[in-house]
Amino acid sequence: MSQFFKGVSMRNQLILCTFVASLFGCSGSMQFVNKQYNYDPDSSCISLLPLTKDALIISNRKDVHDDFKNDSREAEAIITDTSYKYLYKVIVDSINTIENVEISSSACSNWTQNAARFFSYHKKIGKDSTLISFNVMRREHLDTLSTKANILIFINKLAITRNAGSAGSPRIYMGGGLGGGLGGGMWVGGGGGKMSTFDANVQYIIWDYRKNEPISCGEFTSKAGIFIAATDDTWKALFKSIGNQLISTTPFRGKIKKNQ
Repeated sequence: MSQFFKGVSMRNQLILCTFVASLFGCSGSMQFVNKQYNYDPDSSCISLLPLTKDALIISNRKDVHDDFKNDSREAEAIITDTSYKYLYKVIVDSINTIENVEISSSACSNWTQNAARFFSYHKKIGKDSTLISFNVMRREHLDTLSTKANILIFINKLAITRNAGSAGSPRIYMGGGLGGGLGGGMWVGGGGGKMSTFDANVQYIIWDYRKNEPISCGEFTSKAGIFIAATDDTWKALFKSIGNQLISTTPFRGKIKKNQ
């Protein structure tokens, strides 16, 4: 990996790590978007349901403890709270058209996606019309969360692992002005080392309770690059990438709410 950053100062290495991680973004996806969906911006309110205890699978638990050294909790508790914080931040930063409300990240930590609390919604998605089952919380349990949200994002599965990568790294041009220290721009990369990533396989559904229909649903993989060593910032980049992919399949992004 030293060849990747040859000639780049440590300060700019850290800047590059944060910036280039976003270039990984999301890889293969299989998603359905309800193009007939219409909403009332004055009465809609969106939120993110915190992870249930059976939604999260962490293969690289040691990374969690190494990267969140000041947090002695179990890896699942750390990632449940951290993922909610940064996924919800994407909602706040990205959605201007409708109101959003936060739910406590621990609200569903002891829940499972069982038939008592969730119903199944089935949808054929992708070129091969793959039938996928999604879990949607029953309305009566939404009311127990004391939230005014009528649109909820459900992450049915979040499976995280560390991928050692393959030999070789891409050569990437970094334009001038990044961090104020790279002048007119420069090429980085092209080394022979392996490039590791944190990979997150996500299954989700976004449901409108008033219309009783999905806005979007599907599966995708998000990645965050590890260039020197993984840190808590690597996890933050991963969750922000997931959040952006979730919000990109809604009609709420990039518009201005009425009466604001």
